[in-house]
Amino acid sequence: MLPYAEDKMPLKRTNKIKVIDIKNAVLEAKPRNAEELWKVVKSSWAGVRVYRCQKLIDTYPKRLAAVIAAKGGSTKY
Repeated sequence: MLPYAEDKMPLKRTNKIKVIDIKNAVLEAKPRNAEELWKVVKSSWAGVRVYRCQKLIDTYPKRLAAVIAAKGGSTKY
């Protein structure tokens, strides 16, 4: 894997989506301590749906082909 193409990985995209979801959950829950914060984060991650990850993984062949065609440069992904 090309080190500069690392951002094209589907699981990295999943993580970006989850960071936004977790941030929103934390803002809504307003945890008062580390224990409450941990509960919100765990609950948010537990809510990841399999189809959401599968959809991103299914795009991997297209992403990989685009990276190869762009010789590791920028792609629409």
